[in-house]
Amino acid sequence: MAELIRHEINTGHWLAGQRIPSLAVMAGAAGVSVRTASKAAVLLQNAGLLTLHMGEGLFVSPFNPQ
Repeated sequence: MAELIRHEINTGHWLAGQRIPSLAVMAGAAGVSVRTASKAAVLLQNAGLLTLHMGEGLFVSPFNPQ
């Protein structure tokens, strides 16, 4: 799941500052549990690719170290 999200960012499908789909939507599209999607999101937040805005969702970080 983390690689799928990373791919969307690295290929420019999701741009810096853009809100990404909800974890439930991504999990459903990938055929994984929301828990798995959540773990992937935390991993990518720790890597600096995603930023969580409470009450708003997950966003692609302005600077992506890749």
